Amino acid sequence: MLALITVGVILAQAMIVDCGKFNLEVLAKKFTQTNQVNYVSPTFSTVGTNGYAVIAVVAPPLEASQISDARFAGQTTYIMQSYINFIEGAGARTVPLVYTQDLNSELAKLADLNGVLIPGNSNSNPDYEKFVKAVLDRAKQICDAGKFLPVLGIAEGLTQIAQWAANKDASTLLTPITESDSMKSLTFVNSGNTYKMFQGLGDKALIYQQSPLTYFDVKRALLPAKFTSGSNLNTLFRVTSTFSANGQQFVASLEGKSLPFFAVQFNVDRPQYLFTPQSTRVDHSYNAIYYNRFFADQFVNYCRRNKNVYDNAGVELTENFKKVFTSGKEGLVYTFPQIQ
Repeated sequence: MLALITVGVILAQAMIVDCGKFNLEVLAKKFTQTNQVNYVSPTFSTVGTNGYAVIAVVAPPLEASQISDARFAGQTTYIMQSYINFIEGAGARTVPLVYTQDLNSELAKLADLNGVLIPGNSNSNPDYEKFVKAVLDRAKQICDAGKFLPVLGIAEGLTQIAQWAANKDASTLLTPITESDSMKSLTFVNSGNTYKMFQGLGDKALIYQQSPLTYFDVKRALLPAKFTSGSNLNTLFRVTSTFSANGQQFVASLEGKSLPFFAVQFNVDRPQYLFTPQSTRVDHSYNAIYYNRFFADQFVNYCRRNKNVYDNAGVELTENFKKVFTSGKEGLVYTFPQIQ
């Protein structure tokens, strides 16, 4: 018996050292925390009370590798499960908004939903960008009418929001960067706790400046100089933080001046939910998980302030759709078809 136990221990140790393409010991040491933070629950100035919030997640076009994958036959769009987990982990549910479905039908859903998430993607196209702009137009109309519909853009979702606000295409508005797939710290434009999107953390927000807790994986980004006085971009939004790449500062986060719209250029879903072999540069330490999960808690709290009840949630929930596990950095994804 002792011999069997010894063999089992040896095998377990071998698995720790070599688990597929992961070297877990190396990864654990890579992001070892030298300064453990005392975690505190975020304090929100207004607590949302709608316990049945349903948030729309815009579904981007399939990636090139997915288009050639037979498992995606008949499908046109996808959403990474990490984005769905990001929302559900904070206490809300999700339904997809699919740009290849009927536009009016998709936009009509917003009247009964509690918020909108625009995720990142690397394979945009003109039809998708028009769809995102239409979603943002409708969300703004709802807010301008005195209702409350929060929007959060993540990664390329930030640049989609910026393109909408500036009414410019990516080639005009964005600057290519080469420093991607890396953890970075943020630089606040003013004190972090003066911004709506960081207020819930109080002085703890300073940790984003002190440690590289945010993961960036984008090829193009927005220069703060684009927020010129009098521009529509500057009228609607303020830059809340920046990050360094290519020897320059780029917009890392922004928030609406009056609209409940927020956006981050970094991938807040990755530290807690993405563990693919292509994601070994993502920090999965407690600090990284906690301070990225905060954005889900903050956003869902905003959405819970919207009192809408979505009657079709049981039919249209994201979980009702096909799932495919990819070999790419997207990992497990939900997929959605052309107009049915």
